[in-house]
Amino acid sequence: MKLSSRLPIFALLLAVAASANAACGGSSSTSPSEPAIPNYAGNYSGNYTITGCNQSGGVALANICGNLGSAAPYSFSFQQSSRSVTGSFFLGSVSFPNVGGTIGSDGSLGLNGTSITNGITVVVTWALRNSGAISGTVTQVWQSNALSGQANVVGTISTANHTSSLPLGTLAVPTTLNDLSFAMSGR
Repeated sequence: MKLSSRLPIFALLLAVAASANAACGGSSSTSPSEPAIPNYAGNYSGNYTITGCNQSGGVALANICGNLGSAAPYSFSFQQSSRSVTGSFFLGSVSFPNVGGTIGSDGSLGLNGTSITNGITVVVTWALRNSGAISGTVTQVWQSNALSGQANVVGTISTANHTSSLPLGTLAVPTTLNDLSFAMSGR
């Protein structure tokens, strides 16, 4: 038998052998392993730098954007079970309890929190990463029942410390938009 007539039979035998090997659990390639889930559990504190801000309407009278370029304190207290993270955070002395999120396949964690105090609503969104130290960004949307417009604040974590306990400020309830802005700036 010529070599050219034996090639199709050889190819068929190879295909059958490969199928049998795969059916028996054998594999000649390795699948990539899932990356390790970062550990967000614990207490963190530090500062974020206000990197962007715009405001409109009556909310602009509080001059929340006057803090542009300054540093403001934050703190986190997180518990974690696999990819699920729950806990709370503070911006200055303003509490955002009962927050939670799911760690993405890329290791990122998104958290949302809302504070409603005396008709003033602040919605905060964190986009966090933890590669040995917490990093990320924060966005805040400020609105008032009594005033038109809103303020949009953007910041970047500038310092982060993993601590055994959280440094909590006084928990006096701010009564005005200016008081709330002052409380969140940590001043």
